[in-house]
Amino acid sequence: MRRCIRDLGAVLEEDDSKIVIQGFGSHPRDVRELNVGNAGAVLRFLMGVTALCPEVTFVNTYPDSLGKRPHDDLIDALGQLGVDVQHEQGRLPITIKGGQAKGGHIRVSGSVSSQYLSALLFVTPLLAEDSTIEVLNDLKSKVVIGQTLEVLEQAGIVIHASDDYMSFRVPGGQAYKPQTYTVQGDYPGSAAVLAAAAVTQSEVKILRLMEQSKQGERAIVDVLRMMEVPLTHENDVAGNIAVVGLSDKSDRTSYMVAEAMQSRGYRIIPVNPQVQGEILGETVYATLADIPEPVDIVNVFRRDEYCADVAREAAAIKANVLWLQLGIHSDEAVQIAAENGMTAVTNRCIKVEDSIVLRALGLSNQAGQAGLAALAGIVIYDQLIPIGILYGLVYYFLFRWAIRTFKIPTPGREEGSMLEDWVGNIPYQAPLILEALGGKENIVQVEACITRLRLTVHNDRLIDTGAMKSMGSAGLIKLGGGNVQVVFGTYSELIREEIAKLLERDLQQVLFCAPVQGKMLPIEEVPDQIFAAKLVGDGVAFVPEKGELVSPVYGTIMHLYPTMHALGISTREGLEVLLHIGIDTSQLKGHFEAFVQEGDTVEPGQLLIKFDLAVLRAEAASLTTPMVITNPDRVKSWSFAPFKQVKKAIGKAFVLPSWEWDLPDQKMDSVDLAQEFERLYEGIRTSKDEIEYIKNEFKEVVGPEESSIFDAHLAILEDPVFMNEIRGIIERQYKAAEVAVKEAIDHFVTMFDLLDDEYMKERAIDIKDVGNRLLKHLLGAPEITLPSDTQPYILVAKELSPSQLAHLNPSHVLGIVTLIGGKTSHSAIMARALGIPLVSGLEASLGMPVETGDMLVVDGDNGLVFTEPDRKTIERYTMIRSKQLKKKEQLQVLATVDAVTKDGSVLHLASNISSVKELDLALKHGAKGVGLFRTEFLYMDRATFPGEQEQYEVYRLVAEKTAGQSVVIRTLDIGGDKQLDYFELPEEDNPFLGYRAIRISLDRKDLFKTQLTAILRASAAGNVKIMYPMISSVEELQEANEILREAMSDLDERQLPYDPHIQVGIMIEVPAAVMIADLLAEEADFFSIGTNDLVQYVLAVDRMNEQIAHMYHPYHPAVLRMLRATVEAAHTAGIDISVCGEMAGDERSIPLWLELGISNLSMSPQSLLRVKHRVLNTTAAAAKEAAHDCFTLRTSADIEQRLQVFNDSMGSPDEQSGSNAS
Repeated sequence: MRRCIRDLGAVLEEDDSKIVIQGFGSHPRDVRELNVGNAGAVLRFLMGVTALCPEVTFVNTYPDSLGKRPHDDLIDALGQLGVDVQHEQGRLPITIKGGQAKGGHIRVSGSVSSQYLSALLFVTPLLAEDSTIEVLNDLKSKVVIGQTLEVLEQAGIVIHASDDYMSFRVPGGQAYKPQTYTVQGDYPGSAAVLAAAAVTQSEVKILRLMEQSKQGERAIVDVLRMMEVPLTHENDVAGNIAVVGLSDKSDRTSYMVAEAMQSRGYRIIPVNPQVQGEILGETVYATLADIPEPVDIVNVFRRDEYCADVAREAAAIKANVLWLQLGIHSDEAVQIAAENGMTAVTNRCIKVEDSIVLRALGLSNQAGQAGLAALAGIVIYDQLIPIGILYGLVYYFLFRWAIRTFKIPTPGREEGSMLEDWVGNIPYQAPLILEALGGKENIVQVEACITRLRLTVHNDRLIDTGAMKSMGSAGLIKLGGGNVQVVFGTYSELIREEIAKLLERDLQQVLFCAPVQGKMLPIEEVPDQIFAAKLVGDGVAFVPEKGELVSPVYGTIMHLYPTMHALGISTREGLEVLLHIGIDTSQLKGHFEAFVQEGDTVEPGQLLIKFDLAVLRAEAASLTTPMVITNPDRVKSWSFAPFKQVKKAIGKAFVLPSWEWDLPDQKMDSVDLAQEFERLYEGIRTSKDEIEYIKNEFKEVVGPEESSIFDAHLAILEDPVFMNEIRGIIERQYKAAEVAVKEAIDHFVTMFDLLDDEYMKERAIDIKDVGNRLLKHLLGAPEITLPSDTQPYILVAKELSPSQLAHLNPSHVLGIVTLIGGKTSHSAIMARALGIPLVSGLEASLGMPVETGDMLVVDGDNGLVFTEPDRKTIERYTMIRSKQLKKKEQLQVLATVDAVTKDGSVLHLASNISSVKELDLALKHGAKGVGLFRTEFLYMDRATFPGEQEQYEVYRLVAEKTAGQSVVIRTLDIGGDKQLDYFELPEEDNPFLGYRAIRISLDRKDLFKTQLTAILRASAAGNVKIMYPMISSVEELQEANEILREAMSDLDERQLPYDPHIQVGIMIEVPAAVMIADLLAEEADFFSIGTNDLVQYVLAVDRMNEQIAHMYHPYHPAVLRMLRATVEAAHTAGIDISVCGEMAGDERSIPLWLELGISNLSMSPQSLLRVKHRVLNTTAAAAKEAAHDCFTLRTSADIEQRLQVFNDSMGSPDEQSGSNAS
């Protein structure tokens, strides 16, 4: 800030106690560029000031973390003042073309940062015209605004504020008056003493606690008054401080401290036998005894050897406090003070610049004495335990309430905390924090309170304080006895959870793969009392979709039943696993073929038994296949991997070379640090731009969810620990930037490799990927190139980074083989999204004998790679792949065919989309319009809300591309699992039941109206419809429609075209909407059932929670009843109804839609051809009969089995999944 205001023309003179500023009034210097670094507060305040400048560009030459805090609301407010602001989505550089700012009515949001409002309050008094400021939404911190108004009042500025700080009237033409400002500190220590005094009836006096203070003590005083604790307050009480050893200005230190105390209202009485006359306008006395009036505090500037004598003199005049300054500490003086009832305070615990002094007035009990003594650095050992317990209770309950109620900016909660820069990346940070705490072995216990981690460690000397600070800790407190507190603000609980996970991963884990391809069920749902009651053992069950049983674990076949319908496996860890194919299948001899025998060793995915699925379905009591551990007392938790889809590839290999960096390791004799840092920052900026580009390109191919992998890469480049490691190597070891980056990469990769958790180990690939990209730019190295011809190939690499995979053309890559990596790596996730077969982690078995041009066969189903395969192997896999490709081609032919059953029932298949790119794929697959346009993805991956015009262009393009077919645009649905970086949603215990979807829109009517206006404008270009998400009451629907009518009126005034008869519908996705569907149908033009959320809310099951995901049953009887009730209400009211959740894309559901009378379905583009194929091979009459049976069944397993029997009778579903092998 000081550097920037100097650049703007201010003259600063400063020393250790004060800063004298000669300002520039309302005429700042014409400066073209201001470097604000990463200081967000500086940027926000100066953006207001520079509205008076002709043109200023704000820049940041450091790695930019300011982009995390958007500035669009302030930019918009400045625009209302007539200031032209040029920017890119609210990020630096920001250019302000001011000079002609005018007053008027200004509207500014208060929900992101109160500093936006403060900036306006500082600049509007200088404008020629009067101004009024209206605050939209909740004000983030009224404390900050109170402090702003207090400073402005001292400067002679008149501002008329409403009581709630939501509106202001600012007269123009004002000028700031010269003034001396006292910057008030925040003193949590004295607030703690006040709280302790309240519950112990102690009497504590805090000097200079102003009535209008906005700091922690003021808030605590307000709390105590609300609790009817009797308090007294004397305005501007100034204690008499006798300063022993005070000299004139020749002794700058003592003089400045005394002058500062005097400026804050204390009466300074100089005591110095060597000085006569006056100091600071006060008479100098030779001794304390000469002072004719009472003295509250004796402040000592004399050296240590005089302290005891001064203490005796202070005791003689009955002073209350002995305050030792200048690093003085005399045990004898402290002892004398204690013996004479004085409180001894040293500047070891109270900073000179704070100048806050406490004194006890008749403290009559132990708690009050201990509270003050603790602040003064004195320990009363016999009272320590009881007072500590009492103090802890006071601190937790009273402060917790006060902090949350008054939004007190305690450490880690203050606005602009650096913790905000990496809060979304806590899983990456947790291992680093754990290492800085001394590692797993050093942790005894870890807990979290409101703003800090509370730990018990074996040795607190192993904690790296510097590392903790660089990772965002606002403070670290060692309490002794291995008890440590680390301040991480409101994110402490999240950090504790991640550390707890890391600590728990010391347990030995056994990974089970699914033994069959099919849906997993809880063991309690097995239709057999023996298994369901867990009399055999505990586990899970599966409904097989394919007649193959494979091994779920590494182990040995300990028992194979003679009928081969079941077998037992003993794992390497001593677990005994029973696999039982179906229920009551022991009599089905001859329909099972075993591929193992007793004593064989097996591994996950290895074929054990083949069985005739059709025979079992017809003759067995149930297909349900239990997998149980018969000695469950040895099991603490379960972890399952999903059965893989068939993915096979045959072709010639292309071996991708690895990055090799030959860098000098020696120190440079002379290094220009500024130049190296500039090279580093330029490399970081270029790398960020490149990653953003790759992310956006990849998003167009696979969608926003998979492309979010690159958010983790951006987070690494912004990670303070990673960057501090690099900067430290450059600065301390005098090494070039590229050498520092390479050493930092190696350090963190080694650290992650040492972790036990496989998921965390695989994050090392992401670090290497980011580091290699940065090295490439620092060294000017070219990209590793892929084959330029179009001949398909199998890519072989030691390891494949997400960045390299994003550059692949899926049509050219038949498969991928890597030596390093696993199924949870980001590369594996991306390969699955692209539909490319991938086998990874083959380093031990394959080595690297493969060369470019070698023939390979990749079997992604069984994790096999054949090098130089024989003729039979090639023929077998060629036949399999040919069938898959042929079936894919056959499906594509169906794109132009209507979805009509064999007996003439028509279904209209539309598509769910999130982008124009997805629409192109949907139309290619024959979609009949758009049944759900998820608009929230327009709001993601940016720094500010999209405006009306931007949204209109996208909606219009979609309407035009669909050529008159229906386009249902759902309004913004954020919250829950969908968050926006620039829109801070409140912390909630259960966000899926909280502030989301239509609730946010109705709360932020400005955003809602902007979106509705854009949709209305697009309705002039096609058959557009509006749909509101998560409606749960008639009132919500009516309020939303009222805002829609306002948007229509605005367009009428602007004379812009739109469809005045546009249809408006709602999503049926909460039970409340189902129960009042008849009432909602009177207000809505159509219903669309969102089965994803409806199932979740009906069953009270979070489908993203792995622990209970097996309980998420779309075919639960309760769900089917909800569907039927909704359809009946729609049909009775005569309105259209459709389904747009995952059930719509599940071909097993087709009989339900035909029975219920639902003819409109909307699904992902990838599901369209598969579902259409099933419809074309279905007889509606038979389907309705099967669905009718489903509505009479009692369990989801029975319903799914009935639907499966019907589907099998219509033809094999396997013929519709060939697209997965491309």
